[in-house]
Amino acid sequence: MTLTRSELTLPLARLIAVAVFLSTGVLLAGCVSQERLTLDTAPVDGRSVGLATTGTIQGETVNGHACFWVETSDGTAVSLVWPEGATAASEPLRVEDRDGVTIASVGDEGTKLGGIPSDEPGCHASTTRFIIAP
Repeated sequence: MTLTRSELTLPLARLIAVAVFLSTGVLLAGCVSQERLTLDTAPVDGRSVGLATTGTIQGETVNGHACFWVETSDGTAVSLVWPEGATAASEPLRVEDRDGVTIASVGDEGTKLGGIPSDEPGCHASTTRFIIAP
């Protein structure tokens, strides 16, 4: 049995359509997990000081807003405010600089942070703010 050109073209066209559909789905699935979030940022005005912390950087998102904090050596928590231009992204929850380079992620060691302390309320419950120096 010999197939004609038109009989071969139809299965090939279907195969190409299925391949395009599947590859488009894979590309879209990769884009969905990179949710952009709002983030507390501020200019750094003043002299930078060190922040004595214990453990790792913690974080959460609430209504599309990312909040990061650390626990200080005296047991209080401090919300972290990032330099202007920083953005937050999910999967994993992280902070990126203006160029898209990750500068901090939930779970990173938070023991060497420099910046400016602030008495303003932080994004995490019962915290003050610490403005991270660039």
